Amino acid sequence: MKREIVLTAAKDKDIPFIVELLKENGLPFSDIPDKRGSLFLARSDGTVIGIGGG
Repeated sequence: MKREIVLTAAKDKDIPFIVELLKENGLPFSDIPDKRGSLFLARSDGTVIGIGGG
């Protein structure tokens, strides 16, 4: 079964979610608010399955 993955640009409302996810996994997060224009979310069936950017 193929699942479609949709990439979307992160919006301001997504930043707290991204920061919390990184915190929970022991990853650096302090510069995330400064990278708003270069972050994205990966979704499958409406559920976030990944984040990325740089």
